[in-house]
Amino acid sequence: MYKVLVLLAIFAGVANCYVAIERKDVSVLGGIGIPEIPETPEFPDFPEFPGLPPIRNCGGVSTLIDFKISGWDGDEYFNPGQTYNCEFTFMPSKSAAGPVRYKQEYCFNDGSCKEIFNSELPNSSLQPGFTTTLKFGFVPNDILSGQAIEIKTLLVHSTNLLVEICVALEIKIR
Repeated sequence: MYKVLVLLAIFAGVANCYVAIERKDVSVLGGIGIPEIPETPEFPDFPEFPGLPPIRNCGGVSTLIDFKISGWDGDEYFNPGQTYNCEFTFMPSKSAAGPVRYKQEYCFNDGSCKEIFNSELPNSSLQPGFTTTLKFGFVPNDILSGQAIEIKTLLVHSTNLLVEICVALEIKIR
Protein backbone atom coordinates (compact mmCIF):
# COMPACT_ATOMS: atom_id res chain seq x y z
CA MET A 1 0.00 0.00 0.00
CA TYR A 2 1.40 3.34 -1.06
CA LYS A 3 0.29 6.61 0.50
CA VAL A 4 0.89 10.23 -0.24
CA LEU A 5 -0.30 12.69 2.37
CA VAL A 6 -0.38 16.40 1.86
CA LEU A 7 -1.67 18.66 4.59
CA LEU A 8 -3.26 21.83 3.42
CA ALA A 9 -4.50 24.92 5.17
CA ILE A 10 -6.65 27.12 3.01
CA PHE A 11 -6.50 30.68 4.31
CA ALA A 12 -8.81 32.13 1.66
CA GLY A 13 -11.60 32.19 4.25
CA VAL A 14 -13.61 29.47 2.53
CA ALA A 15 -12.43 26.13 3.91
CA ASN A 16 -9.64 23.97 5.23
CA CYS A 17 -8.82 20.67 3.59
CA TYR A 18 -6.26 17.88 3.27
CA VAL A 19 -5.67 15.19 0.66
CA ALA A 20 -4.16 11.69 0.58
CA ILE A 21 -3.85 9.07 -2.16
CA GLU A 22 -3.75 5.34 -1.52
CA ARG A 23 -3.23 2.61 -4.16
CA LYS A 24 -4.11 -1.08 -3.99
CA ASP A 25 -3.22 -3.81 -6.44
CA VAL A 26 -6.40 -5.18 -8.02
CA SER A 27 -5.03 -8.72 -7.78
CA VAL A 28 -5.18 -8.39 -3.98
CA LEU A 29 -8.90 -7.66 -4.29
CA GLY A 30 -9.35 -10.56 -6.67
CA GLY A 31 -10.91 -8.25 -9.24
CA ILE A 32 -14.33 -8.87 -7.68
CA GLY A 33 -16.84 -6.10 -8.19
CA ILE A 34 -14.45 -3.76 -9.99
CA PRO A 35 -15.98 -2.56 -13.25
CA GLU A 36 -14.23 -2.74 -16.59
CA ILE A 37 -12.74 0.50 -17.86
CA PRO A 38 -14.35 1.50 -21.15
CA GLU A 39 -12.07 2.12 -24.12
CA THR A 40 -13.93 5.34 -24.96
CA PRO A 41 -15.28 6.84 -21.73
CA GLU A 42 -18.38 9.06 -22.00
CA PHE A 43 -18.59 10.46 -18.44
CA PRO A 44 -21.67 8.49 -17.38
CA ASP A 45 -23.58 9.36 -14.24
CA PHE A 46 -22.07 7.97 -11.07
CA PRO A 47 -24.05 5.35 -9.21
CA GLU A 48 -26.13 6.57 -6.29
CA PHE A 49 -24.55 6.02 -2.91
CA PRO A 50 -27.39 5.63 -0.38
CA GLY A 51 -27.31 8.05 2.53
CA LEU A 52 -24.97 10.51 0.82
CA PRO A 53 -25.63 13.88 -0.78
CA PRO A 54 -25.83 13.97 -4.58
CA ILE A 55 -22.59 13.60 -6.51
CA ARG A 56 -22.05 13.84 -10.23
CA ASN A 57 -19.36 13.02 -12.72
CA CYS A 58 -17.93 16.34 -13.87
CA GLY A 59 -15.52 14.71 -16.33
CA GLY A 60 -12.67 12.28 -16.28
CA VAL A 61 -11.66 8.96 -17.76
CA SER A 62 -11.57 6.87 -14.55
CA THR A 63 -14.32 4.66 -13.14
CA LEU A 64 -15.69 5.60 -9.70
CA ILE A 65 -16.06 2.55 -7.45
CA ASP A 66 -16.94 3.96 -4.01
CA PHE A 67 -17.63 7.27 -2.28
CA LYS A 68 -17.79 7.97 1.47
CA ILE A 69 -18.22 10.94 3.80
CA SER A 70 -17.47 10.74 7.51
CA GLY A 71 -18.49 13.38 10.01
CA TRP A 72 -21.85 13.91 8.30
CA ASP A 73 -24.94 12.74 10.16
CA GLY A 74 -27.14 12.36 7.08
CA ASP A 75 -29.00 15.61 7.74
CA GLU A 76 -29.79 17.72 4.68
CA TYR A 77 -27.25 20.36 5.79
CA PHE A 78 -23.53 20.53 6.52
CA ASN A 79 -22.50 22.55 9.59
CA PRO A 80 -20.05 25.46 9.32
CA GLY A 81 -16.84 24.85 11.27
CA GLN A 82 -17.19 21.06 11.26
CA THR A 83 -14.68 18.80 9.52
CA TYR A 84 -16.05 16.42 6.89
CA ASN A 85 -13.75 13.70 5.57
CA CYS A 86 -14.43 12.40 2.07
CA GLU A 87 -12.88 9.56 0.16
CA PHE A 88 -13.52 8.11 -3.23
CA THR A 89 -12.06 4.98 -4.71
CA PHE A 90 -11.64 4.74 -8.46
CA MET A 91 -9.98 2.67 -11.15
CA PRO A 92 -7.53 4.83 -13.13
CA SER A 93 -7.76 4.81 -16.91
CA LYS A 94 -5.49 2.72 -19.10
CA SER A 95 -3.72 5.93 -20.06
CA ALA A 96 -2.80 6.73 -16.45
CA ALA A 97 0.88 7.55 -15.99
CA GLY A 98 3.00 10.34 -14.61
CA PRO A 99 2.36 12.77 -11.77
CA VAL A 100 -1.08 14.24 -11.04
CA ARG A 101 -2.37 17.55 -9.76
CA TYR A 102 -5.05 17.81 -7.08
CA LYS A 103 -7.58 20.54 -7.78
CA GLN A 104 -10.57 21.63 -5.76
CA GLU A 105 -13.03 24.42 -6.44
CA TYR A 106 -16.31 25.62 -4.97
CA CYS A 107 -19.06 26.60 -7.39
CA PHE A 108 -22.00 28.78 -6.41
CA ASN A 109 -25.60 29.02 -7.65
CA ASP A 110 -24.77 32.01 -9.85
CA GLY A 111 -22.38 29.82 -11.87
CA SER A 112 -19.19 31.36 -10.52
CA CYS A 113 -16.45 29.10 -9.16
CA LYS A 114 -13.59 29.76 -6.75
CA GLU A 115 -10.47 27.62 -7.05
CA ILE A 116 -9.43 26.56 -3.57
CA PHE A 117 -6.48 24.35 -4.31
CA ASN A 118 -4.32 23.44 -7.31
CA SER A 119 -1.05 21.65 -6.67
CA GLU A 120 0.98 18.77 -8.00
CA LEU A 121 1.08 15.82 -5.60
CA PRO A 122 4.63 14.53 -5.17
CA ASN A 123 5.19 10.83 -5.95
CA SER A 124 1.60 10.53 -7.15
CA SER A 125 1.80 8.61 -10.41
CA LEU A 126 -1.45 6.72 -11.09
CA GLN A 127 -1.14 3.22 -12.47
CA PRO A 128 -3.71 1.21 -14.44
CA GLY A 129 -4.74 -1.98 -12.65
CA PHE A 130 -4.51 -0.43 -9.18
CA THR A 131 -7.56 0.96 -7.44
CA THR A 132 -6.79 4.38 -6.06
CA THR A 133 -8.43 6.08 -3.10
CA LEU A 134 -8.34 9.85 -2.83
CA LYS A 135 -8.99 11.15 0.69
CA PHE A 136 -9.68 14.77 1.44
CA GLY A 137 -11.43 16.82 4.05
CA PHE A 138 -13.18 20.15 4.10
CA VAL A 139 -14.58 22.54 6.67
CA PRO A 140 -17.39 24.83 5.44
CA ASN A 141 -16.90 28.41 6.57
CA ASP A 142 -19.79 30.24 8.22
CA ILE A 143 -19.54 32.90 5.51
CA LEU A 144 -21.27 30.32 3.28
CA SER A 145 -24.18 29.74 5.71
CA GLY A 146 -27.54 29.37 3.98
CA GLN A 147 -25.98 28.62 0.61
CA ALA A 148 -25.93 25.52 -1.56
CA ILE A 149 -22.56 24.97 -3.22
CA GLU A 150 -20.90 22.35 -5.34
CA ILE A 151 -17.44 21.12 -4.39
CA LYS A 152 -15.52 19.85 -7.42
CA THR A 153 -12.52 17.63 -6.74
CA LEU A 154 -10.28 16.70 -9.66
CA LEU A 155 -7.13 14.71 -10.34
CA VAL A 156 -5.47 15.95 -13.52
CA HIS A 157 -2.32 14.56 -15.17
CA SER A 158 0.43 17.16 -14.94
CA THR A 159 2.05 16.19 -18.23
CA ASN A 160 -0.92 16.19 -20.63
CA LEU A 161 -3.72 17.82 -18.53
CA LEU A 162 -5.96 14.77 -18.98
CA VAL A 163 -8.67 14.81 -16.31
CA GLU A 164 -8.40 11.42 -14.63
CA ILE A 165 -11.43 11.92 -12.37
CA CYS A 166 -13.74 14.76 -11.37
CA VAL A 167 -16.32 14.33 -8.62
CA ALA A 168 -18.79 17.12 -7.87
CA LEU A 169 -20.47 17.02 -4.44
CA GLU A 170 -23.55 19.17 -3.86
CA ILE A 171 -23.92 20.43 -0.30
CA LYS A 172 -26.17 22.83 1.61
CA ILE A 173 -24.56 24.74 4.45
CA ARG A 174 -26.61 25.42 7.57
